[in-house]
Order: sequence, then C-alpha cells, then structure tokens
Amino acid sequence: MFSPTGRLTSYAHKGRIEDIFLRYIDQPDDFKGPVDNEEFLYQSLKHLKYEGEMLDKIGSMEALERKLRDLNRQKYEVQDKLRSYNPDMTKILSIPEAHLHQQFVMDAIRRIEKLKKAKLLDKEISPSKLNSVEIPIIEVKDSDLTTEESVNSKRNRDQSADDQKEETQLPTGPHLSISYLKTQKNWNLQNAEDVTSSEGHMC
Repeated sequence: MFSPTGRLTSYAHKGRIEDIFLRYIDQPDDFKGPVDNEEFLYQSLKHLKYEGEMLDKIGSMEALERKLRDLNRQKYEVQDKLRSYNPDMTKILSIPEAHLHQQFVMDAIRRIEKLKKAKLLDKEISPSKLNSVEIPIIEVKDSDLTTEESVNSKRNRDQSADDQKEETQLPTGPHLSISYLKTQKNWNLQNAEDVTSSEGHMC
C-alpha cells in the first residue's frame, strides 16, 4: 500500500481489506500522511468489517442448518426402515398396509440370502484356486522317469545283494546253488592240474 506521500507500506495479513485500511489509519500521522475525512473513513471501515463478520457468521449458521437438515432426513429414513422391520401392529389398519410390510420384509430376506450365497461361493472358490495349479507335462514326465530310475536302481541293488548273499552262503541241503557249483568246478580243475604236475615230476 502506498501512502499519499508515496511511502510503501506492506501488511502480511490474510484478513479483509477493511482490516488493512484500519491498520493503516491507526498508524502515526508522520508515517501515514494526511487523510481526508479520516474519522468518517474509520467509522465506515469499522461498519464494513462488522457487517462482513456478521455475514460470515450467518453463512456458517446456514451451512450448519443445512447439514443438520440432512442428518435429520437420514435419521428419519433409518427410523422408517427400522419400523418396517419391526412395525407397530396397532397402526396397521388395512390389508394393503399389511401386504406392504410383508413385501418389504420378504425383499430384505431375499437380499440377505443372495448376499449369503455370494459369500459362500467366494469361500468355496478360494481353496479351489489353490488346488487348480497345473504342473507342466514335461515336469510330470521327468518325475515319472526319476521314479522309474529309482525303482530300477533299488531293484539292481537288491539283486546284487542277493547274489553276494548266495555266493557267501554254503549249501546246507540237497539243492546246490550255482555259485557253489562254480566254486566246486574251479576246485576240481585246480586239483587235476596239481595231480598232472606231480605225475610229470615222478616220471
């Protein structure tokens, strides 16, 4: 703001313009300079300030009243719905009124049943999603091959163990094992060679 003398005066104020002018008029005379009709201007600014404040308060009160009306309307709607769920039987004086209350309750029951079915369906779908994970075919084949190789390896190990057991086990009955016959054959050949060698030395 510039005074009549050309001096700049700044006000860091976010209020009304009336407040800024009033603060300027309240400054000392040597700072603000002469002002025509200062007293009239001061009173006019005061009046404008109070009038503006009153208008703001009236606007705030009207906004609060509108909000209160909306809340009362919502309250009435809720109370009306509650009365429909639990009506006063003494106030139902005609068959159409009774049918109206019955229809309202039946509609509410249908909505609740529909919501219940939707919740149950969601609950049933959630575990099935976890079980519906598909394994690639190549992985299944690999697992089958691995399983088959494991079975064959175990079978070979069992066969080797049985062979070793048969080789180290002496025959105890009339049924001779193949390993025992092989051992007996080698022993007979060795004895025959020894006999032939001794006869050659004697000659």
